[in-house]
Amino acid sequence: MDPRNPGSDKIFSRLERGESWSPLDWSPDDGKILALEYVSANETYLWIFDVSSGEKTLLTPKEGDELVFYGGGRFSKDGKGVYVTTDLNSEFKRLAYHSLAAERFKFLTDHISWDVDEFDLSPDGSMIAFVSNEDGVEVLHVLNTATGKEVSPPKLPIGLVSSVQWHNDGRHLGFNLSSARLAADVYSLDVAAGTVERWMYSEAGGLNTSEFPEPLFVRWKSFAAAIVSV
Repeated sequence: MDPRNPGSDKIFSRLERGESWSPLDWSPDDGKILALEYVSANETYLWIFDVSSGEKTLLTPKEGDELVFYGGGRFSKDGKGVYVTTDLNSEFKRLAYHSLAAERFKFLTDHISWDVDEFDLSPDGSMIAFVSNEDGVEVLHVLNTATGKEVSPPKLPIGLVSSVQWHNDGRHLGFNLSSARLAADVYSLDVAAGTVERWMYSEAGGLNTSEFPEPLFVRWKSFAAAIVSV
């Protein structure tokens, strides 16, 4: 066991069972790498590797018997913390900020009772774009990291939003959108102006997609919870 990393003997024994590792992000000073250790769909761990020394530090140690998922890790602009998605102490995967000094999480999406599937941090670290799966629909959100409040993007068609990525200018956000009337195409959101531009127009085999019906949400209560059909 590495004395600098309590529990690393357990990690190494897991590695022998064929786990996978993925680099997620460089620290702003390029001195550290944030990496994900994947055990299963319900169990992952975040580590920080020091590039010069090779030392690794477990950022998310296991507590008790609970299996926890962590994903999408990104260093904050000042390098003092990381942004992640996690189902720690929750039914849903929440967007969270983990302070490296305080070694604790601040959850940023408690106001959304749905899974956060993906996110991207703007180059200057001032905003986070993230996608939540709400009633089976992927919804785009933009969050101000200083205030913790959302910036309301223009209303998009009901559909699936994915692959959110900021432009280097920190103003434009690219993403994919597909719906009942739209094939998967690339769009750009101008956050400052509040406008959306469609970059691609996929062919639909000559069909007039404007005549396709929009999905309707039908909800009914079961003995356990509300069930939604789209």
